[in-house]
Amino acid sequence: MTRKLVVLLAVPTVLFALGATIWVPRSLAVSQLAIVDIPKDLYSIHLIPSPIEEHAVLMIRQQHTYAVSRDGRYCFVAYSFQDRDTRQPMYLVAVFDTAARRYSDVHTLGVHTDKWNRLEDARVDVSPDDKHIAVGLADAVWVAEFDSNRGKLMPRWHASVYDGPRPEQGSWDAATFVKFADDGKRLYATVAPVAFVEYDVQTGRCLRRLDHAKKLPKDLQHAVFPSWALCEPAGYVVAALDNKWLFNEDANPATKQSQVLCVTRLKDGSQKLLDLSTITESWVVPLTLSICPDPAHPVVAVTGSGFVGEDLQVIDLESLTAVKPIFSGQSSGFTSAIFSPDGKWLILGAHSSVRAHEPDLVILETGRWRVRARYRILEIRNPSPRFSHDGQVLALYSNDGVLAKLSWPRLVEHFTAGAGGAAK
Repeated sequence: MTRKLVVLLAVPTVLFALGATIWVPRSLAVSQLAIVDIPKDLYSIHLIPSPIEEHAVLMIRQQHTYAVSRDGRYCFVAYSFQDRDTRQPMYLVAVFDTAARRYSDVHTLGVHTDKWNRLEDARVDVSPDDKHIAVGLADAVWVAEFDSNRGKLMPRWHASVYDGPRPEQGSWDAATFVKFADDGKRLYATVAPVAFVEYDVQTGRCLRRLDHAKKLPKDLQHAVFPSWALCEPAGYVVAALDNKWLFNEDANPATKQSQVLCVTRLKDGSQKLLDLSTITESWVVPLTLSICPDPAHPVVAVTGSGFVGEDLQVIDLESLTAVKPIFSGQSSGFTSAIFSPDGKWLILGAHSSVRAHEPDLVILETGRWRVRARYRILEIRNPSPRFSHDGQVLALYSNDGVLAKLSWPRLVEHFTAGAGGAAK
């Protein structure tokens, strides 16, 4: 009797163990994906020297952002720096011809009005037709025509994006973000967190303006480290606002530490605020935002720093709830994120501090939110990804001046065929 009882108890135990193996959802049983080197025939490497080194300006601080032309030939780099003697903010935009391996044009932008009173990282974008570029300065925008045959810029107009009063107390940490509309005829610019403006590219005329400062809580009007994203197909503008660094300043009037996402609909200007503390208990400085262009997936990807293991958040823009991507064996942080032009994939730039054990790129499948590929590219460290407007070129740029241009369609073929470290 005892032996029968043991057998009866053993059978369910075995069946349960088998059932656990059989019925665990695949999404929860993802094995660690191998890290695969990107095939050499899928990309080219270009060394981009700093144009400031050849410029007769001494600087004590230097930051830069970039954009690529539709065919991937030209790389537009915008720098911000300070003169060592005068401490005045200076901006520089340069055009690098990857075919000729040299700069085809360089423009220095000084302080034109007393409103440009803060040095912030310059932001740059190129129009979908490659006919214009825009540079966002501290609280202004500069626009130039681009001659793709000669690689030359022809300045056309500049405007102050924010004409309102600066805070009487605390810090003014304006940063102007720029993005061309899909038709190339309009330019969106914002001084996070206070204003959003739409311009006519040809004339510089203001077509529409939203003043966020009138709607935001007073504490958030002193936000620092602002990030911003806009996506016309999705119909959203998202700004990440953070006043944590200002909270302990004696002159700061903020009464509450806040980190929020400000979500604005392009159609009617309606706004919603999401307190990031409801998404994660750990504090994070938002670094990049990317909105999925597929209307079927109205989400924004947020990368940041300040905590370990969760420096990617995918947030549903309608419900303001978090989507949890599925990772396995990923210990490095993510410093950048961008959705593919068709919205099918989310490309993450990883903090590749340990080259032998961590990937440089991680690619997730939108909707299912599982990892499809983990790639390494030895020539790039901590890549910042950017797509050309036609979606053919995925550019990876590192702070040490290395640009990698990848064929995105061929890379998709590579990892969807099961060659990117993931199964089909």
